Amino acid sequence: MARLGLGAYIAFGYVAGYTTDGTNAALDFYLPVEGGFHNLQGETDRMNFENLDTYDPLRSMQFGGQKRVSGSVTFRAPWGAMADILRMITGHNATIAGAPLLGDFTALDPNATAHILWGTTKRNLFAEVYTGSTDGNSTFYQGLAITQATINFAAADYVEISLTFLGRGVTRGAKSAAPAFKRDLMKTPVGSAARLLSIGGTQYRSNSVGITIDTPYSHNYDVADDEPSTNPQPDGKRSVTVEVDIEAADTDATFQSLLETPETAGSEKDVVVTLNPSGNDLLTFTLKDCLLEPGVEARPEGVGLLRATMTFTAHDDGAVPIYDVSLQNNDYASATLP
Repeated sequence: MARLGLGAYIAFGYVAGYTTDGTNAALDFYLPVEGGFHNLQGETDRMNFENLDTYDPLRSMQFGGQKRVSGSVTFRAPWGAMADILRMITGHNATIAGAPLLGDFTALDPNATAHILWGTTKRNLFAEVYTGSTDGNSTFYQGLAITQATINFAAADYVEISLTFLGRGVTRGAKSAAPAFKRDLMKTPVGSAARLLSIGGTQYRSNSVGITIDTPYSHNYDVADDEPSTNPQPDGKRSVTVEVDIEAADTDATFQSLLETPETAGSEKDVVVTLNPSGNDLLTFTLKDCLLEPGVEARPEGVGLLRATMTFTAHDDGAVPIYDVSLQNNDYASATLP
């Protein structure tokens, strides 16, 4: 019987220096995974010379070109690893202290001196992917940058996070000997009295909530580089959106005004997503100055009930970050950076 991925996992870690390759000795945390959890892949361009002295292409004139990594990983989020996950997404090495542990993560610009990857200290974020290889080796994806993060909250399901990466290269090496997983998975329902979603200070009953953070980057290659030798640079503005499927009574004037307000400056509202199960676990995403994207209409859903799928886009007001995240739990502070 074939061994199909038994024992598979993904892990993340950091080493100092963008071009320094990471190995299993530098990994910080491990995530248990389900089937189809990643589509990361290494890519190498082919340089093809269209010579005219032969009819068929010559093998001797084919050469490897620039290398890169692309793809994504999807996993169920554990409370105990969220500090490390949020640090990867925001670029902020938040101070975590207290009992219970509490940390506030701020979205940093890529040129911020405190950014964990490209600030004053340059670092390589890398991932180990083990897929059950019989030779005991793993694939290591080096020089990773998150270009998109999605956090999905669905009814009667686990909280799912998907991270899309741009990377510089791939190595093979010994797998971690005894990975230890955090298994306290975040889930809905949680049985809390407060609702998950708040728009402009008003709580709404939601059927699903999805947060998407786009941070577009492109590689920097020197003419002589087969792999990029400096960290990626942004090639577009950061975009933070939240898509919600919500319900309200057809007599709810506040809900009606959300749909009728023009998508212009002056109608901004903070959107807050709060997961608060029993105990000391608490996750709060605050998306600032959100404007409703056009093309929204409430539809009848039963007697006296309206339902709408709405997309809000966060904006910078010049004073506070476009979004921030607060995390509280009893379990795990983020690992020390090199």
